[in-house]
Amino acid sequence: MPEKPHPTLLDRSEARAQIAANFGSQMETLRDVANYGSNLIVRAFVSSPRDMTAIVTCYVFLKQIVAMVDAVHVLLSEGAGYASHLPARSAFEASLYLHYVIENDSERRARRYYVADIREQQGWARKLIAGTPEAEGLEELRKSINLESFLGNPENTAVANAMLQDAARVLGQPEFLAIDAEFDAIRRRRKRDVAWYALDGISNIRQLAKHLGSFAEYETFYSRGSQAMHSGTYKDHIRIIDNQLHAIPIRHIMDFNHLIQSVLIVAVSSMRRVVERYRSGEINDLNRRYLTEWRAAMMHTPTVNYEFNATGVI
Repeated sequence: MPEKPHPTLLDRSEARAQIAANFGSQMETLRDVANYGSNLIVRAFVSSPRDMTAIVTCYVFLKQIVAMVDAVHVLLSEGAGYASHLPARSAFEASLYLHYVIENDSERRARRYYVADIREQQGWARKLIAGTPEAEGLEELRKSINLESFLGNPENTAVANAMLQDAARVLGQPEFLAIDAEFDAIRRRRKRDVAWYALDGISNIRQLAKHLGSFAEYETFYSRGSQAMHSGTYKDHIRIIDNQLHAIPIRHIMDFNHLIQSVLIVAVSSMRRVVERYRSGEINDLNRRYLTEWRAAMMHTPTVNYEFNATGVI
């Protein structure tokens, strides 16, 4: 017989009802922003030179942002406000990458991102080939958690070798050779690869946000998402009031205002950058949409107050 949820800790119907009753315009705005972004991906790429910059900015970073806006919409529709911080965090990180590539030296930065990804795929492929240092490291981890070995399977080995051959073919192309050599030089010194933006001396997301003038957003949007990602505070789950433990429901919308603002600011700023680069004739229309259709939902969000009852939860 299927398990029933705890009536107060996981009340799905109540969470959905709160969203439907109080946040209809906000949910419609999230949906509309995702719809607009999905069409912009295609329009912008069609208008672009179709180089690596356009591929990465439109079909990787902007697509990631739109996917995360859509995910936030789906989660919030179900009242899963806490879980929505995770895709919101991902959208912000993708927006930093998009802004950084477009900012300057775009083609080289886009190629660095691409090469870094290919190199990571190489690393995973080597983990499936017996005798490589990567495979030995994976075997040690596997044994520690009693997983079945990935090695010795002819099909896995064939797939891995095909991946390595394809990666070598790509990285051997003239436009990628020098970048691959940059990563090799750093790997020889540090014994590991670094993030693609680290080739410019930027060591982490925090520094990247500072470089782009987005440190305030990092401190408010990204840090909150990281806190949720890593179980960074007990206050996301419990309150201690008068020496009693009060559990916060799994589905709630206490952070709705913060979420809607962070997601829309990130999405609109990123779409604006793409429009400015590839569809400049549409910038007035985008600004109009923001000011007349989207901004009101972000700025006029109802406040939700919760009272936590200690009985029946713990």
